[in-house]
Amino acid sequence: GGSKRLVAYVVAQPETDINIDTLRQQLQRSLPDYMVPSAIVPLAALPLTPNGKLDRNALPAPEWQSSAETMVAPRNATEATLAAIWRDVLKREQVGVTDNFFALGGDSLSATRAIARTQKELKLNVPLKAMFEAQTLEALAERLDVLGWANVPQPSSHADAELEEGVI
Repeated sequence: GGSKRLVAYVVAQPETDINIDTLRQQLQRSLPDYMVPSAIVPLAALPLTPNGKLDRNALPAPEWQSSAETMVAPRNATEATLAAIWRDVLKREQVGVTDNFFALGGDSLSATRAIARTQKELKLNVPLKAMFEAQTLEALAERLDVLGWANVPQPSSHADAELEEGVI
């Protein structure tokens, strides 16, 4: 979409499979957020120029993963709000509740934008860290729902006394 994103191209040792999700989790534990690639592309070998240098032009474009074939539509207001935000921030037509923000092409900058919009629209104080800990729309919505309930103002002691007396 014209935006620049950090992409990792990975070549595994022979007879070794690469688990992209596990690799992403390891990178998130050891790198600052802005250095975690938004896409990880496994390759059999890196393309080389005739001089033996990396041929950057021959690297394949990443395929932003979506669970479109098994897309689960938002089931509540929080999921619907997040889906709309993610569609806008990531420039996607569809976002399902099982989609992973980073697998869809998100990075630390777009996560910051998504969290800022989430805070504004849901009127919650959401730390950026939440996006990296709960990467699927479903997991983040669940956290936000819990956070929303935790932020509901408690009735005053005066109202409690009236409730106990049956005044209200």
